[in-house]
Amino acid sequence: MTELTGERSLSPFLALYYSRVFPYDDFCGWLSYNRHVSFPNREFVFDCGIEGTHEHLSFSDAVALKNKLRRLRPDKIEVGAVFSAPPRHIGNLPVEKEFVLDIDLANYNHVRHCCAGNNEREVCHDCYKLLTLGMRIIDRSLRIEHGFNHILWVYHTRHMYAWVCDKKARYLPNSYRQELINRLQHSHFFRSMKAKGRSFNSGLLSESIQRALSDIRPRFQQILMQQNLFEDAPNKMSHLMCIMPNLTVGRDVHSLIRSLEGRDSCEKFTELTKMIRSKVEMGIPEWVNHSRLMDEILIWYAYPRMNQNVSISMCLPLIAPFTTKSNTGEIAIPIDIDWAKDMNPVNAPTIERVMEEVELAIRNGHEVEVDTCLKPFLKIFREFLTNLFNSNDQQEDLPNNINYQEPNVDPPSNNQPKSTDMRACHQQ
Repeated sequence: MTELTGERSLSPFLALYYSRVFPYDDFCGWLSYNRHVSFPNREFVFDCGIEGTHEHLSFSDAVALKNKLRRLRPDKIEVGAVFSAPPRHIGNLPVEKEFVLDIDLANYNHVRHCCAGNNEREVCHDCYKLLTLGMRIIDRSLRIEHGFNHILWVYHTRHMYAWVCDKKARYLPNSYRQELINRLQHSHFFRSMKAKGRSFNSGLLSESIQRALSDIRPRFQQILMQQNLFEDAPNKMSHLMCIMPNLTVGRDVHSLIRSLEGRDSCEKFTELTKMIRSKVEMGIPEWVNHSRLMDEILIWYAYPRMNQNVSISMCLPLIAPFTTKSNTGEIAIPIDIDWAKDMNPVNAPTIERVMEEVELAIRNGHEVEVDTCLKPFLKIFREFLTNLFNSNDQQEDLPNNINYQEPNVDPPSNNQPKSTDMRACHQQ
């Protein structure tokens, strides 16, 4: 992805983008869930680069949002919670926010060797596969184990975000969000994996872990080859050795990998699988309780890594769909789980490309939306909204304790000091 340089280099593109392309009605319909009383209490943050950040913003409707975006032309839009009153009010409390998960490639540096070093901000086709595998695992867990149905996946540079929009998710308090992300991350399982002398043979792996393994197994050898994970290099071996249950197992595994120097990681994987089975069947004391070591290795390398803080707090504003990235101009796009794996991240829509297509459409007298690379992603977004608004989930009554207040004061000026008191009130 080519980086844009210079101060406010996106500005010429953003003026046209916010005038002709940004999907205001769909965007605002989503964030209000067609309940117009709640939208004025939804928090927005606009990052305008060197011109500063505008926090605690709120808008009466899509027209007000459009006017502000066209005037400020922010590089980035973040969406926060719905509050009991407009978010600029001091002492205000959040009452509703989507449960959001962030699978972040920055947490995969022990696996993601294809873009290591100076290219860690880039996303190539190989490390993108780690994101789509994580996306598949988390989506199945959210639906099958936790009963959620309305999950909007959004891809943006190194991140794959899941916006869980079910009503029961939007009203979860912070403590429940903490518990849910711990379960999804299998925090206890990962802590146990690094405990010396552990044994998972004494009990069955959870259904969730087994389901994740069913997604990982058919894809793991491709990851092995692309990332060369079993190369006998210090950084790669140290990460593998840190989950060995005892010194004997670690020594045997490392010795085998060293003995296979010159052979690829898939061949080493095959031989390691054979060795584990043989050692366990021979009844070697240090090995007898570790028949599932290979499953642990698969989970260790390929289970999705998430930013926990993104999921826990209702008060944290997050990247919105159709926002941009200031240094590359890449646009955050809703993405369909069924074909996400086939998308090439290098070809993800950028603001520069979209604006070139818009200008060409205008010159040719065509409809702007029809002729841009955003068209399939707008279609995904609208299909998601149609399913969401037609579901019984959205037709249920609001929780009894929610009492939205209509806005009755003008927004503060840009020069008015921003309060930090509101942030403190979210620490529940």
